[in-house]
Amino acid sequence: MSPRATPLDDLWWWLDREHGLAPGFTWRGPDGTNDFSPAAAERAQASWERVVGDLGASALVQCEQVHGAQVATLTTPPLSPRLVVPLCDALVTTSPGVAVAVRVADCLPLLLWCPCGVVAAVHAGWRGLAAGVIAKALREIERLGFAPGDLWAALGPAIGPCCFQIRPDVAEKLRALPDGGSHVTRRQGAVFADLPGLARAALMSLGVPEGHIKAPGACTKHDAERFFSYRRDGQTAGRQVGAIALVARDYPAGFPPANGP
Repeated sequence: MSPRATPLDDLWWWLDREHGLAPGFTWRGPDGTNDFSPAAAERAQASWERVVGDLGASALVQCEQVHGAQVATLTTPPLSPRLVVPLCDALVTTSPGVAVAVRVADCLPLLLWCPCGVVAAVHAGWRGLAAGVIAKALREIERLGFAPGDLWAALGPAIGPCCFQIRPDVAEKLRALPDGGSHVTRRQGAVFADLPGLARAALMSLGVPEGHIKAPGACTKHDAERFFSYRRDGQTAGRQVGAIALVARDYPAGFPPANGP
């Protein structure tokens, strides 16, 4: 799937709009100004407001993103309409109207949802994957009463196996992950990793059905027209956003489940 084959507007690249939810990823935009990097905070204010509005949310919560595996859970709306949770790389919420978001420039933005009442946003770089951030997010979702078999996932734009060259010590860590040997490859004397492939394998090993996992197959470093990339642009790189929110009016009757929050 390429960006041109997906519903694309001036801000969003939608991957799924079939379940009463709208998990979406921003792209750099037709003029390159959809930059959500900390350096562009003031310029991006209007875009952040649109993210909230387009998702039907009233509040937006982000991870601080420290390349770890800590998961934060929100079961009630935050006191502030904009909140950054410190020292975490994944957010889970059962609170309607709360958007959870991650900001990336090559790392994988992973969005998870169950239409009956939970959404999550995961910042999945190689360090987070090696530390088990996906497994920890799914364990938290299970603790809230939702089965992995009922989850859906969207793997957003990330650096691809064509471009993500890694060190031997990193390769060793990633090969230890589920089906890691299939997603860490050597060519022309260098080692490359497939972050979306590793994330897909992790999800499937934890019980998420393969048919519930959507991935575009786009490489942020390769596609300078549509994506920011730290590997390509260095310290000046902008940031994309992956975000999702529950919307109360879209809940089926009887949800969240009785054993949920």
